[in-house]
Order: sequence, then C-alpha cells, then structure tokens
Amino acid sequence: MKKLSDDWIDINKIVLYGWGNIGKKCFLKLKKDFTIVAIIENDPSKHGEFHDIPIIGANSALNIMKSNKIVVLTGGKVYKKIAESLIEIGLKEYIDFCSVEFFISEWYWDKRKENCLLEVHTAVTMRCTFNCKNCNMFVPYYHRKIDYSFDELKQMYDLFFKYVDYTFCITLLGGEPFISPILGEIIDYLGSQYSEKIGVINIISNGSIVPDDALIEVIVRNKVLVYLSDYSATISYKSKFMQVVKKLQENNVEFELRISDNWKNFGFPVAAPNINSHDIAEHMRSCAPIFHGLNDNKFYYCHVAWSAEKAGLYQLPDKDYVDLNSLDLKNKRKIIQHALGNMESKYVSLCKICGGCGDDNPDVIKAAVQMEKS
Repeated sequence: MKKLSDDWIDINKIVLYGWGNIGKKCFLKLKKDFTIVAIIENDPSKHGEFHDIPIIGANSALNIMKSNKIVVLTGGKVYKKIAESLIEIGLKEYIDFCSVEFFISEWYWDKRKENCLLEVHTAVTMRCTFNCKNCNMFVPYYHRKIDYSFDELKQMYDLFFKYVDYTFCITLLGGEPFISPILGEIIDYLGSQYSEKIGVINIISNGSIVPDDALIEVIVRNKVLVYLSDYSATISYKSKFMQVVKKLQENNVEFELRISDNWKNFGFPVAAPNINSHDIAEHMRSCAPIFHGLNDNKFYYCHVAWSAEKAGLYQLPDKDYVDLNSLDLKNKRKIIQHALGNMESKYVSLCKICGGCGDDNPDVIKAAVQMEKS
C-alpha cells in the first residue's frame, strides 16, 4: 500500500493545488498540521489570499512547486489532468505530489498512526419529496422507504469512530434529509461527541422542505454546511426553493447552491451497460469517488452500490464493503485500503453494469425528470 517516498514523512510545509469544495473541507486541518506555502489555482477569479496564504496560478508558482511537496485537492478526472501538467514540468507522482485522499490516508498513518478518511456519506432516510427517474440513489425503486432511527445511527458512528481517527467531512443525505425526524438529533450527537474527529458536517438537500427553527438552531450551532441542489429547471418548485434559501440566509447558515441541469446516465437498472471485463478496474478508477458510504454498520467504497442493494436491485458480495462488526483494532487499516480501491477484486462488482460518473461515460441526461409513483 505504501507509495509515498520516504522523504514525505518529516515534511512540515506543503503546497496545495486546487481551491474548490475539497480544499475548503480540508483547509483548517491541513493548516493546523502544516505550513501552507501557497495554494495553486488555475481559475484566475479565485486568485488572491486566504488566511494570509497566496492563491496563485501555476505559471507563477513553478519554483514554489519544484521546491515543496504538493497535495492536490481534487479527485477523478481533474486530478488526472493536474497530475499530467505536473509531470510535464518534471515532477513525479508520490515523490513530488499526490492526491489529497492518498496523502491523508498514508501520511497520517505513517507519522501518527491515525486512520484518516477524506469524506463519508450517510443516508439518514430514503424517503424523498421527488421521484426522479434517474436518481443516483435509486429512490423510486425502494418498495419500503427507510428512516434510520437515532439509535441506529448512533451505534453505527460509535463503531465507525472506534476505528477511524479523523474524517475531514461527514455528509448527511437521502432521499431528502430534511424529511428525517432525527436529523437534528444526530447532528448534535456528532458535534458533541466527535467534534475532534470531524472536520465539517454537510447536508445535501434538494431545497424542497423548509427546515424548522429547531433544526436551524442545530445546524448553526454545529456549523453545518448545507448544499442545495436546484432542480427547478425541471421541477416546478422554485418558490419553495427560494423559501429555503431565505430561511438559511436569515439565520446565517452557510450554504452553497448547485444548479443541477444534467446528470450522468448510469444506465442501471433500466438498461445496464456491459463493461468489458478487462476494463472494469479502470472504469472504477474513472468514476473515482472521493467520498465513500457509511450505512448499516458497513463501509462502502461506492455509496451507489449500497443503495442499489438496499433497493433490492442488486446483491453485493461481501468483498464490496467492509463490515465494521467484523473489524478489530489490529485490522482497522482495512477501511483505508478499501477507500483507496485496494479491494480483493480491484473493483466493486456493480461497476460491471453501472455506467458511473467518470469520463468514460459520455451519456448525459436531463436531471430530475420525474416518473410516476407506483
């Protein structure tokens, strides 16, 4: 598993490359543990300073990049493109630069014996206000919608943090998470019990339910970041969506809008693509999620695979996840190995029939098209 050259172990300065959502989730922890020399960003509109650290373009930072270790704060196809540009100027992967997910997975273990993950997603409910034909969590296919109880989630997080020392981000989603009656309770629990082990808590919502005052207080108290996916170009709910935006603004809740007009078409389960058996591992790497799933006391490389099984559409072999109930402290690194894609078969079995989110899936469809509820 070890890939970083030996001289990474004692570094105290790094350069960050990329200033998007991943960077903002990682920044405070990395700033606490390292001197950040500079942030490299290819978008000129983002140039300037953040916490007195210069944000500059790659062309202005050649000497800085060649004299410091670089942690690339992106994943998937963007990381691949940045890696190619760094190799072009003579730098080498794992010697001069690496992805943030790999860096935190290996450096914190080698230096501090800490199990660190970048981002974990948990579905708190599989009920939703919408019935999207191409929902990437397959909500319309659930015969029995699920609401997880506080006790179920508490037990799972207690088990998870027995083996994980730090995760930069916990994201709560659904379905539509604002439906969950225990959303505020589980946020408060995570914030009170595991604040030293969590960088930030996020919620992903479609903005169709206005959160009540009690939930808003919990969100503010725990500094939760809310991502609102705007599907109003397809679904007529703009007025409700703007009520949610107004409620968050009035209460100084940190939130980000995501206008979602198009989705990748997974094909599965309607017309599942047949991926060439020789290319499945590469297909999974093309998808390359930087977030992983945590549900039902199990850790999943692919959260989509968890939901496909939960909806009754697919049967996962046990090698497609890590059962936390079967772990002990001696083999807790199995979680990190799985997160990096180092599973026995080299890929998640659902990858054989799922188009995925990677560059190798050119099929783009209109987002949030509704299907009739059965």
